[in-house]
Amino acid sequence: MKIVDENGVELTGEPDLTLGRLVDDVEIVHHDAIAGVQQVSHYIPIEHLANGSTIVEEVIDVPGVEPKPAWDETVPIQRYIKYTQDELDEQARQQEHETKMAQMPETVEQLKVENEALRESFTTMESAQTDTDSLMVDQEYRLTLLELGITPDEKE
Repeated sequence: MKIVDENGVELTGEPDLTLGRLVDDVEIVHHDAIAGVQQVSHYIPIEHLANGSTIVEEVIDVPGVEPKPAWDETVPIQRYIKYTQDELDEQARQQEHETKMAQMPETVEQLKVENEALRESFTTMESAQTDTDSLMVDQEYRLTLLELGITPDEKE
Protein backbone atom coordinates (compact mmCIF):
# COMPACT_ATOMS: atom_id res chain seq x y z
CA MET A 1 0.00 0.00 0.00
CA LYS A 2 1.22 3.46 -0.81
CA ILE A 3 2.35 5.60 2.16
CA VAL A 4 2.44 9.38 1.82
CA ASP A 5 3.47 12.12 4.25
CA GLU A 6 1.33 15.04 5.37
CA ASN A 7 2.15 16.91 2.15
CA GLY A 8 1.19 14.04 -0.14
CA VAL A 9 4.77 13.06 -1.03
CA GLU A 10 5.22 9.29 -1.29
CA LEU A 11 7.60 7.82 1.31
CA THR A 12 10.19 5.39 0.01
CA GLY A 13 11.24 3.78 3.31
CA GLU A 14 9.39 2.58 6.36
CA PRO A 15 8.12 5.50 8.49
CA ASP A 16 9.28 5.82 12.12
CA LEU A 17 6.17 4.94 14.13
CA THR A 18 7.67 6.31 17.34
CA LEU A 19 7.56 9.83 15.84
CA GLY A 20 4.25 9.58 13.96
CA ARG A 21 1.27 7.39 13.12
CA LEU A 22 -0.28 5.90 10.00
CA VAL A 23 -3.85 6.86 9.16
CA ASP A 24 -5.90 5.03 6.55
CA ASP A 25 -6.98 7.38 3.80
CA VAL A 26 -7.90 7.39 0.14
CA GLU A 27 -6.38 9.14 -2.82
CA ILE A 28 -8.44 10.07 -5.85
CA VAL A 29 -6.65 9.41 -9.12
CA HIS A 30 -8.18 11.14 -12.15
CA HIS A 31 -8.11 9.35 -15.50
CA ASP A 32 -8.69 11.44 -18.61
CA ALA A 33 -11.22 10.45 -21.23
CA ILE A 34 -9.98 8.15 -23.96
CA ALA A 35 -11.03 9.05 -27.46
CA GLY A 36 -12.17 6.14 -29.54
CA VAL A 37 -9.96 5.11 -32.45
CA GLN A 38 -11.13 2.93 -35.28
CA GLN A 39 -9.00 0.02 -36.21
CA VAL A 40 -6.93 0.51 -39.35
CA SER A 41 -5.82 -2.61 -41.15
CA HIS A 42 -4.97 -4.02 -44.56
CA TYR A 43 -4.95 -7.46 -46.07
CA ILE A 44 -2.02 -9.35 -47.52
CA PRO A 45 -2.38 -12.38 -49.74
CA ILE A 46 -1.16 -15.61 -48.21
CA GLU A 47 -1.99 -18.12 -50.94
CA HIS A 48 -3.60 -18.07 -54.39
CA LEU A 49 -5.91 -20.96 -55.02
CA ALA A 50 -6.52 -22.71 -58.35
CA ASN A 51 -10.11 -21.58 -58.51
CA GLY A 52 -8.90 -17.98 -58.62
CA SER A 53 -9.64 -17.10 -55.01
CA THR A 54 -6.98 -15.93 -52.60
CA ILE A 55 -6.47 -16.65 -48.92
CA VAL A 56 -5.64 -13.42 -47.19
CA GLU A 57 -4.51 -12.40 -43.72
CA GLU A 58 -5.57 -9.20 -42.03
CA VAL A 59 -2.70 -7.10 -40.72
CA ILE A 60 -3.68 -4.50 -38.10
CA ASP A 61 -1.87 -1.22 -38.59
CA VAL A 62 -3.58 0.71 -35.80
CA PRO A 63 -5.47 -1.26 -33.15
CA GLY A 64 -8.97 -0.01 -32.35
CA VAL A 65 -9.66 1.56 -28.98
CA GLU A 66 -13.08 1.82 -27.39
CA PRO A 67 -13.88 5.34 -26.20
CA LYS A 68 -14.06 5.80 -22.42
CA PRO A 69 -15.30 8.81 -20.49
CA ALA A 70 -13.08 10.46 -17.89
CA TRP A 71 -13.29 8.79 -14.49
CA ASP A 72 -11.90 9.01 -10.98
CA GLU A 73 -10.42 6.05 -9.14
CA THR A 74 -10.33 5.84 -5.35
CA VAL A 75 -7.08 4.22 -4.22
CA PRO A 76 -6.54 3.25 -0.57
CA ILE A 77 -3.38 4.76 0.96
CA GLN A 78 -1.88 5.37 4.37
CA ARG A 79 -0.98 8.87 5.43
CA TYR A 80 1.98 9.34 7.85
CA ILE A 81 1.16 12.07 10.36
CA LYS A 82 3.97 13.24 12.68
CA TYR A 83 3.19 13.61 16.36
CA THR A 84 3.22 17.09 17.86
CA GLN A 85 5.58 17.81 20.77
CA ASP A 86 2.59 17.71 23.13
CA GLU A 87 1.65 14.24 21.86
CA LEU A 88 5.24 13.03 22.28
CA ASP A 89 5.32 14.39 25.84
CA GLU A 90 2.00 12.67 26.60
CA GLN A 91 3.36 9.38 25.22
CA ALA A 92 6.42 9.71 27.46
CA ARG A 93 4.17 10.30 30.49
CA GLN A 94 2.00 7.35 29.47
CA GLN A 95 5.06 5.10 29.07
CA GLU A 96 6.34 6.13 32.51
CA HIS A 97 2.90 5.42 34.01
CA GLU A 98 2.73 1.99 32.34
CA THR A 99 6.21 1.16 33.64
CA LYS A 100 5.17 2.09 37.17
CA MET A 101 1.94 0.11 36.82
CA ALA A 102 3.89 -2.91 35.61
CA GLN A 103 6.01 -2.68 38.77
CA MET A 104 2.94 -2.34 40.99
CA PRO A 105 2.42 -6.09 41.61
CA GLU A 106 6.04 -6.33 42.79
CA THR A 107 5.60 -3.28 45.01
CA VAL A 108 2.35 -4.62 46.48
CA GLU A 109 4.02 -7.96 47.20
CA GLN A 110 6.95 -6.20 48.87
CA LEU A 111 4.53 -4.18 50.99
CA LYS A 112 2.66 -7.34 52.02
CA VAL A 113 5.93 -9.03 53.03
CA GLU A 114 7.04 -5.94 54.97
CA ASN A 115 3.62 -5.69 56.63
CA GLU A 116 3.78 -9.33 57.73
CA ALA A 117 7.32 -8.81 59.07
CA LEU A 118 6.12 -5.76 61.03
CA ARG A 119 3.21 -7.75 62.46
CA GLU A 120 5.53 -10.52 63.59
CA SER A 121 7.91 -7.94 65.09
CA PHE A 122 5.01 -6.23 66.85
CA THR A 123 3.76 -9.55 68.23
CA THR A 124 7.25 -10.35 69.51
CA MET A 125 7.57 -6.90 71.10
CA GLU A 126 4.09 -7.18 72.62
CA SER A 127 4.97 -10.53 74.14
CA ALA A 128 8.23 -9.10 75.52
CA GLN A 129 6.34 -6.12 76.96
CA THR A 130 3.85 -8.44 78.67
CA ASP A 131 6.72 -10.41 80.20
CA THR A 132 8.37 -7.16 81.33
CA ASP A 133 5.11 -5.94 82.86
CA SER A 134 4.71 -9.22 84.75
CA LEU A 135 8.26 -8.98 86.10
CA MET A 136 7.69 -5.36 87.13
CA VAL A 137 4.49 -6.24 89.02
CA ASP A 138 6.24 -9.10 90.74
CA GLN A 139 9.18 -6.84 91.66
CA GLU A 140 6.88 -4.12 93.00
CA TYR A 141 5.03 -6.74 95.04
CA ARG A 142 8.28 -8.04 96.53
CA LEU A 143 9.48 -4.52 97.36
CA THR A 144 6.18 -3.71 99.04
CA LEU A 145 6.43 -6.87 101.13
CA LEU A 146 10.03 -6.01 102.03
CA GLU A 147 9.10 -2.45 103.01
CA LEU A 148 6.31 -3.78 105.23
CA GLY A 149 8.69 -6.30 106.73
CA ILE A 150 6.60 -9.22 105.63
CA THR A 151 8.29 -12.32 104.33
CA PRO A 152 6.57 -14.41 101.68
CA ASP A 153 6.05 -17.18 104.27
CA GLU A 154 4.21 -14.85 106.74
CA LYS A 155 1.71 -13.38 104.36
CA GLU A 156 -0.61 -16.32 104.61
